[in-house]
Amino acid sequence: AATNVDIPVAIREGKFREDLYYRLCTINISMPPLRQRGRDSVLLFKKFALDTAERYNIPTPLRLDPAAEEVVASYKWPGNVRQLKNLTEQISILSPTREISADVLKQFIPQDSESTQLVKIGNCESDHSFENEREILYKILFDLRGNVNELRQEVAMLKKKLNLTADLSVRGNE
Repeated sequence: AATNVDIPVAIREGKFREDLYYRLCTINISMPPLRQRGRDSVLLFKKFALDTAERYNIPTPLRLDPAAEEVVASYKWPGNVRQLKNLTEQISILSPTREISADVLKQFIPQDSESTQLVKIGNCESDHSFENEREILYKILFDLRGNVNELRQEVAMLKKKLNLTADLSVRGNE
């Protein structure tokens, strides 16, 4: 299991079940996001370029010129390592050149400030935010506290109300 949430804090705030944490936490490895790991992104780009060349039988893997390396190292990578891997594969397949310049790289990396910002979902006034949809779903499930039957009953009542409303409107039109 992996998450970008500080689980001990979430447990203290009642947002994550402590018993579930101890079931999952066999070996805890804390890995900072790619944007905090400096030039690791350049090394990972090279590794992903080699992997892609091997997978697709491309004779020469991609290489970054020094300016392109700086772009890779300074980009925020809101999609973290998966974004870097997908971008490397995309460029490997689509680019006719094997030496990638900063200009070529910028054609594949979003440059507008909105797409390079980390997504914050929720009310800005609240004391927390969720960085992805999975965390929202976990919060909803936690709020339900496992009482799925109650949710089913509410959905069934809503369906009955909707059907009753639809029946009344059909009868009213007759």
